[in-house]
Amino acid sequence: MRQRARSLLWRAGQLLLIALPVALLGLAGAMYLWQVKLAVEESLPPALRDYARRQAQLDVQVERVSLGWNRILLTYPEVRTLSGERLLRARYLEVRLPADGAPLTIELDRPEVWLQRDRQGVWNIDPLLRQPRPPEPTPFTFRVHARGGHSTSTTSCPTHPCGRPWGRTSSR
Repeated sequence: MRQRARSLLWRAGQLLLIALPVALLGLAGAMYLWQVKLAVEESLPPALRDYARRQAQLDVQVERVSLGWNRILLTYPEVRTLSGERLLRARYLEVRLPADGAPLTIELDRPEVWLQRDRQGVWNIDPLLRQPRPPEPTPFTFRVHARGGHSTSTTSCPTHPCGRPWGRTSSR
């Protein structure tokens, strides 16, 4: 009986000698990954701002970027033209990555969109829509959800030369 108790204690000690370093290494690895995640989240807003300025001639400001397993959350995103005209502001913008054939989902909370048309009938977003296409278009599907937002549109042109007036907008 005594021999059996010693054997059990010996095995428990061996198990503890293996489990303790493994647990400490696992904890250290998790802390390291968390630090990397925080560093990436901290570096994303300036990188996003620089990329949008270079690629789309837009000024994008984001208070915070949070990364999840299958989502990216932008807190208080604001998009302006380089001349300072506001285009979009929201409380948050969440991008959920597609899984199992589902489309990419973009969700906006309390979006505010500003559209303006000048006397020549040109909308303030026309330069964004006329960006050059890539050599080979890549098909991709996405879905946009907006909750509790509104849009503001102004026009400086007479009704006849610019076409039909802007229709009613609604949001859920």
